[in-house]
Amino acid sequence: MFSGGDGSESKPFLIKTAQDLIDVRTKNQENPMHHYKQVANIDLTGVNWLPIGDASMGSPFMGTFDGDGYKISYLTINNDYEHSGFIAIAVNATLVNIMIDNATIANTLYAWIGILAAQTQGCTITNCHVAGTIDATNVDSSSGGLVSSAGAGTIINKCSAHVEIKSALAGGFVCYSYAKIKDCYAIGKIGGVQDEYDPAEKFLYAGTFARHLYDGSVENCYTNVELYDYEDGQKSLYIFAENLGAQITSCYSDITGGAMRQEWSSDKVYTVDSFTRGTDNNLYVNDKMQNKEDYDYWDPAWNSTGPPSWWPGPFYRAKPISGEIWSRYWKQVTSSTHPESRITVEMKKKSTFIDWDFDKVWTIDEGKDYPRFKLNITQIKCKRMPLTNYRR
Repeated sequence: MFSGGDGSESKPFLIKTAQDLIDVRTKNQENPMHHYKQVANIDLTGVNWLPIGDASMGSPFMGTFDGDGYKISYLTINNDYEHSGFIAIAVNATLVNIMIDNATIANTLYAWIGILAAQTQGCTITNCHVAGTIDATNVDSSSGGLVSSAGAGTIINKCSAHVEIKSALAGGFVCYSYAKIKDCYAIGKIGGVQDEYDPAEKFLYAGTFARHLYDGSVENCYTNVELYDYEDGQKSLYIFAENLGAQITSCYSDITGGAMRQEWSSDKVYTVDSFTRGTDNNLYVNDKMQNKEDYDYWDPAWNSTGPPSWWPGPFYRAKPISGEIWSRYWKQVTSSTHPESRITVEMKKKSTFIDWDFDKVWTIDEGKDYPRFKLNITQIKCKRMPLTNYRR
């Protein structure tokens, strides 16, 4: 079993072949705290992957897996698992340098689905990159490009997800998070799914980066994810994420690639402490989210200025107004309850982005362009694959 090593920290099991990788799952049932190191690219064509650390087969994964920059290609999961991904559940594990390319996951159960891992708790995830498709046809399933649920104590640094997701509950990078996330990005598409019991009903509750951020932090992160296929359905769409308690700093949602191809409406919600670049020459200002009586209220006098200082927050809904200003940066104003938005000219100035790291993370062509992500993070581009297993 394995191509070398004894599973210790100094002599990890060496993973060279597809069978070696399959054997990680078996060995994990014996001892979940072994160390593994990948030493070659691995092609999983023809293998119907069973996730490592599946709850139904014993312990979660609690060891170390170092991909060493080698690829795992064509990871395919066609069977239904409650926790679906390369790893099902990881607890206090270390996942580093893992590259998963052209993954395909299809699931019809109520499930947690993430290409790298379905659920993590207390894990350290560094320099891991995934690309592929997720097809979750059960409207109660939760899908995230990298991880579905990143639990408390999880730290994620310098990771990326290049994904195409069909899921009613989804985030381009994570679906739900209590984690500390830094220097990460997501690129791709998220589409809604139909209710198998009512084919006329469609669901999409999603954010381009995350559906819900419950706690933890998100710093220096970027998304360019299209949200689509949600017309005439039940939906709640977030330009970055619905923030329920995380600290968000220096985050950027570039939707020029078509994050919202359909007409903008009050269903799209901006996140404070993030920057959104729009798709046309409309001015996107803030619409109040408070209670049913004034849920859709908007004073035309606010079209060019945004809401006044007494307008309550912290969340504001997007509302399209004709005008020349179309990109906005929301920053919570000190000793105030509303976020302050910046106009396009201001957003092309470095001085606007207070506390953003322009030495290592961001770059800007002063007066000519918006901030750009310059971190040297490996990017895996997925081949555009049809969702052949999409079941209605």
